[in-house]
Amino acid sequence: MHPALEVEDILVLICSSLNDNSLRYISGDADVRSLAAFARCSKVFVNPALSRLWANIDLRTLLLVLPTCCENPEHEGAWLTLGYVDPQAWTRFRAYAERVRTLYILANCRVQEGTFSTLAHYSGNQPLLPSLRRLHCFRWTLKEIFPAKILIPPTLLSIEILGNSKAKDEETDDQHVLDLLDHTLSLSASLEQIVLGGSLPAQLTKRLGSLSQLRDVTFSLQERWTDTDGFMSLSRLPHLSRLRLNVEDADLAPPTLDISTSFRSLVSLEVAGGLEVLTWLFNSISSDKLSSVTVVAKNRYSCQQWRDCLMALRSRHQRTTRHFSLTISETELEEENQFGHDPAPLLEDLAAFSGLQTLYLMLHLSVVLHEEHLQRMARAWPAMEQLDFWCNPEPREDNPCITSLGYFASQCPHLTSVSLPMDATMATSIQPKAAQQLLPSHPLSHLFISGGAPIQDDSKVTHLLQTLFPHLTTLGVMCFEHRMGVLWQRVKRSLNVV
Repeated sequence: MHPALEVEDILVLICSSLNDNSLRYISGDADVRSLAAFARCSKVFVNPALSRLWANIDLRTLLLVLPTCCENPEHEGAWLTLGYVDPQAWTRFRAYAERVRTLYILANCRVQEGTFSTLAHYSGNQPLLPSLRRLHCFRWTLKEIFPAKILIPPTLLSIEILGNSKAKDEETDDQHVLDLLDHTLSLSASLEQIVLGGSLPAQLTKRLGSLSQLRDVTFSLQERWTDTDGFMSLSRLPHLSRLRLNVEDADLAPPTLDISTSFRSLVSLEVAGGLEVLTWLFNSISSDKLSSVTVVAKNRYSCQQWRDCLMALRSRHQRTTRHFSLTISETELEEENQFGHDPAPLLEDLAAFSGLQTLYLMLHLSVVLHEEHLQRMARAWPAMEQLDFWCNPEPREDNPCITSLGYFASQCPHLTSVSLPMDATMATSIQPKAAQQLLPSHPLSHLFISGGAPIQDDSKVTHLLQTLFPHLTTLGVMCFEHRMGVLWQRVKRSLNVV
């Protein structure tokens, strides 16, 4: 045996490269045979291979390791039942359970009452999963799993409870959420992440404010925002670096925060909902590290309201913002387009963030797009690495031409991926439009073009793209006509891209 195989860290790296079973709980046909074979081929591979194999698992699969655990078809959803477990079977089960680091309790998982009491008896009321770091479950499964306090060890770092709180038994679900989180907080002082699909029980917010290690919080604010004291406690967490809020259905009266201490370590902010809350947050965050902002809102705000919101972000976080994502979603048919059809004011405000590295714009509305818009975008963001701009451009004779890609090829030397709406019809000249000399070997590898007209000459398009982006490996085109698709396929074959 090679001496390197006697180093456990090397074995762990080998096993990690064999198979990524992080989605194993979703995909039942995941290929785990290589890891199982490694565990059987040599004693030196047993521990690292089994640890990798059982690191991420769902509760049903784990419990079915016990010979007397079976699904009872008489119950809807095939409830799991557990009989007598002999010492040998329990020892084998514990050997696997001790390796579990992420546990998924799927939406259809049902466990018969008394099962966890039996497991607690066999484990001596000690944590069943002592190495567990992350727990994922659904609101409607809490009624069955909450008695299983033995699932939650003091070392838990992350808990994720999915599902909308607007269910039929909303109050019951909220109580189970509160009970589970309260129990978790009483055990784990090292908890770093809480992800809650639905509203956060008001009684719990103050408790979160006492978790000094909490780094990631996700929850919804619904109806009336009453727990202002709790939210102020949350804003003072010293290590909170990521905050995700859904305020779409909330009637908000935001609290007044101390801008010298609120969210002082925040790096990433994601908000779905109203601009009022977003503007308030931009003005309240004291962190000098905020680099990533994601916004999702309906098309019920005017362009001026969006500009006021971006001005709040610009006034306090212009220097640090590196990643910005904006989605303006569709509204009901009877509502008018409040944003308007001209994206120029929005692009002008975003141009002030000259350090942007990634920009994602998804505008579910009809806009008038000109070549000068793309020219401004290329000039504004020299550090851009990934640019995605999705909209419904109105068909006009002065829509941007594919030769406008030359602006990005000459002014964005770090750009590796771009998605843009533009016209693929070629003019008489195939010379790219550029503000300065083209880079000799531009790094762009992914290009997606949407909203284009049929190609007039596929050879000209091929030559243009070869000239601009010699490292292109992926080319996507949104085709609406058969002939357009055929000609683009020729371009892709000529460029040898996928």
